[in-house]
Amino acid sequence: MRRRPFSLLAALVAAVLVVTLPSVVTAPVSAGAPATSGSTVTIGTLDGVPTLDCGTATCTALQVSGPATTLVPVAGTLSRLRVRHGAIAGGGLMTTDGTVLVLSRTGTSYTVVRSARVTFAPTSSTDSTSTFGLSLPVAAGDYVALQVTGADAESRPSFLATGGADDVAAVHAGAHAAGTIAYAERPQQRALVSLDITTAGGSGGGSGGGGAGGAGGPGTDGSGQDGASCGAPARMAPDAAASRTELPVPTRRPAPRWSKRVVGRADRMMDVQLGYDRGGRPHVAARGATGYAVHYFGPGGARTLDRTIDQNDGVGMSFGTDGRPVVVWGERKPTTVAGRVVYCPRLHLAVPGGTAQLLRALPASTRSAFLHPEVERVGSQLHLAYDVNGRLVHHRLDQAPVSLPVQGVRRIRMASHGDRLLLGATTGSGRLTVFERSGDRPFRVLARATKVHDFDVAYAGRKPVVAWSGGTVRRLTVLTDGRRIGTRTPAEAVALATDGSLTHVVFSTVAHTTCGVMGCLHSGVYHVGLRGRRIVARPSVVQRGASSPFRLAAATHRGLLGVAMSRNGVTTLHQRRF
Repeated sequence: MRRRPFSLLAALVAAVLVVTLPSVVTAPVSAGAPATSGSTVTIGTLDGVPTLDCGTATCTALQVSGPATTLVPVAGTLSRLRVRHGAIAGGGLMTTDGTVLVLSRTGTSYTVVRSARVTFAPTSSTDSTSTFGLSLPVAAGDYVALQVTGADAESRPSFLATGGADDVAAVHAGAHAAGTIAYAERPQQRALVSLDITTAGGSGGGSGGGGAGGAGGPGTDGSGQDGASCGAPARMAPDAAASRTELPVPTRRPAPRWSKRVVGRADRMMDVQLGYDRGGRPHVAARGATGYAVHYFGPGGARTLDRTIDQNDGVGMSFGTDGRPVVVWGERKPTTVAGRVVYCPRLHLAVPGGTAQLLRALPASTRSAFLHPEVERVGSQLHLAYDVNGRLVHHRLDQAPVSLPVQGVRRIRMASHGDRLLLGATTGSGRLTVFERSGDRPFRVLARATKVHDFDVAYAGRKPVVAWSGGTVRRLTVLTDGRRIGTRTPAEAVALATDGSLTHVVFSTVAHTTCGVMGCLHSGVYHVGLRGRRIVARPSVVQRGASSPFRLAAATHRGLLGVAMSRNGVTTLHQRRF
């Protein structure tokens, strides 16, 4: 007998959440340590404790995502390898060998381009660092992996560590001598490998700085500017209107139930955004996981707005006063200035069909910036939120940037209604802080939560709404009408959209059948409609699937609800009228 996806709905348990706190006094962000030198570029990291391995005598690993990947940003020569590892067996005729692999990447498969051998000295220490000299050519876009083969069948070399929420290591439990092999991606793991790349004309050992920006004035984000090395941002109108290109292709009226259409097959997307213009036409912006390209899908077709090689994984989208989409993203491409390579964090904005504008450039000494940008229009002004050295920054384009007291930013979301702005951010430890601002008043903290995996914010009229998945066992929680609705409903990715007083909650479930207060859910993406704390649109299945999308996006237009997601390299748009 066919099972219904939902049984009868029980009443959701509500409890008062005391979350409103006094206004927050902002603090400046300090400048970071230099990230590059005049002739040597370092990739990877040794930050971690080497307690993890592949479970086999031979282990091959590289870092594909996180604060420090092993992606080569500029052509040069690998001149030094450092590895942080556990105990190394050996002695006499028994040796532990290592191989440095230069790889090209296609999805999760890697092909050996060239390699070099090294030999580890035996040690009984469970936390050591070995250093090797190299002379191995690399090109921009290559990945570098380390392969370690134990001295005997019982040896299991450990050079992997538990990482942060953004870390993903690609691991092959075995040898990769030649050809192409698919690697398994391990979330929240980190390969403890650091490599120095000597660029043309470099000496291979210097550590000269890139020049730090000023600390900034009171209330600013403290990053300063370094126009000599990174370029000055272009002056632009608040709406950043770069082109008057029209996108006239209309959207077909969706079927009474959820309709589906494929909008792109470009990549697996790390982030996705959805919005409707005044004519009800959908626009989707996304950031790819392979090459981190910035994609746009609209009525006029698909466009690649930028191709980057850094680990920035976020993209933001809103609409200007003229009703056209505005897309923002960050990147950190290498630039040669006065004979030295510098990495300049840059924030870009584009109206699809027009020329991308440089909004902001930071000094090469900035450790990280613009990994998770967001944009939202409040009245006639565009407001941006992004991270600088892990600190949350709010930036109204016609004013100076201001930092907010959140450190270690992992994800940012914004929403607006009238002159009100809602801004939420999570940290790598899963701490969620939601701020609200009315007009030109200072931000105040609206809500806080811990152990948050994913979240979204919205306004139902003038009332703020927050939804998140979190807890030791991830479950859906909604904050609306000043009250917290805690459910036993399993959830992974979460998105919100509002249309008048109706709040649409879209969420994905884990990859097995689970039952809770909303009934029995199978793996897939679901929708439920709320008015206040009452369910007024019964839960429905948006899409079934064996895996959860990394991100969800939702938007409304005159009774039409759209949900965008990326799964297995296919980006789809699902629509339904309410």
